[in-house]
Amino acid sequence: MPELVLADMNVESKYWYNESDCYDNLNLISHKKKEKLIHPEFYFKKREGQDNRLTSIAVADSYYWNLHLIGFSNEYFKDGQFWYYNDNVYYTDGREEIKTSDPRLNFEREIKNADVFIILFTDINQRVLDGGFIDKLYNLYITSKDNDF
Repeated sequence: MPELVLADMNVESKYWYNESDCYDNLNLISHKKKEKLIHPEFYFKKREGQDNRLTSIAVADSYYWNLHLIGFSNEYFKDGQFWYYNDNVYYTDGREEIKTSDPRLNFEREIKNADVFIILFTDINQRVLDGGFIDKLYNLYITSKDNDF
C-alpha cells in the first residue's frame, strides 16, 4: 500500500472550498471572526516496483468527497469507487458516473472485485446510513450459490 506522507502544514485565515459550509448554514445573528486554520499538504508515496493497492468501494455521504477529490480513491486504492449515498457511482478508472439503479451496474461483480468496503456517513446522515447498501450486500451473500464470498 502507498504511504501517506505529510509534506507541510499551512496556517491560514482563508477557508478552503467547503470548510465553512456548516458555519454558513447556522444563520447566526452575529458572525464570529474567522479563525486561523491548519491546512495539511500531503501526497501518496508509492513503493517502487510494486502496486499492491487494494480495490475499494466507498459508500458515503458528501464528507467523502474531500477524500475522493484529493486522490484517496485512486492513489491509495486501485480503481476506487465512490458510491455517493449508494445512489451515484463515481469511478476513477475513466468510466462515466452511473446510478446504482442502472442495469449496467453489475452489483455482484463489483462486490466480488472489491477488496475493501468503506461505509462512511456523518452524524447528520445516520438516518439514511448506507442507502440500503448493507441490506443488499447481506442479501447477495445469503442468496449466492458462489462460495467466493
